Amino acid sequence: MLDILEKLFEAETPYSRNSLASAMGVPRSTVYTLVDQLLARGWLEQSPNGTITLGHKSGLLGLAYRCHTHFEQTANEVLLQLVEETGQAAELNVVDNWQQLVVLAIKGTEHSYLQPMMGWRFPLPTTVSSRVLLDGVPTDRLSANIPATHFAPESETPDIEALVSQIEHARSKGFAIGHGLIDRHISVMAVPVRDSASACIAAISLIMLSEEIATKAETMRPAMLHAAQRLSDTLRVIPWPMGVHNLAKLRSASESGLSQ
Repeated sequence: MLDILEKLFEAETPYSRNSLASAMGVPRSTVYTLVDQLLARGWLEQSPNGTITLGHKSGLLGLAYRCHTHFEQTANEVLLQLVEETGQAAELNVVDNWQQLVVLAIKGTEHSYLQPMMGWRFPLPTTVSSRVLLDGVPTDRLSANIPATHFAPESETPDIEALVSQIEHARSKGFAIGHGLIDRHISVMAVPVRDSASACIAAISLIMLSEEIATKAETMRPAMLHAAQRLSDTLRVIPWPMGVHNLAKLRSASESGLSQ
């Protein structure tokens, strides 16, 4: 059952019962039986076309986790203040399963139609936060674990060499800016949140219109850096299990990818 829940949590597209069994390498009869039990208990939901997704009880479990995680409560307060100061939508992002995961998201006050998407995943080459989140990960590890299909030839990050160059540039600047990676009208600025060992464990991102970032980036960056420093200071006294787990998995996953 836990394998099924984890598979659906990491999925980029919904699964049918048959495709789930194939992806997991287990008998269809086993998957059918367990999925039926999870559906009956509300952990999964089934669409009219038969695909399976996480259910409302899975969502409630996530809410319960967040209520008891002091770091994420602090992070939510920090993002709210950042949104008040800048007017822009803000996110807290991590790397999970070699994708960007939006852990927290607050809608901006200036452009309410720009909707950050908490819980969504994006290929790393399409995100600005990856430029700071992947700092310190060797090129061969990136090549071994980021699928070639996640790069778009027509984008500003067409291949691994471009990504590495952007990571190095972000390291030298202390922040990253990207334009039109997911939507050509949207630009993003990201700054690193560091743990007690100075490893980048998360990124704070501001989402704004591309036409505005040239004039607003300089005035907004100090507020972003202050927010990131507050969270970095918090990590010195309050552990964050999700961040620690994802950072360790990022490193171990890259090592296992090289050995395959």
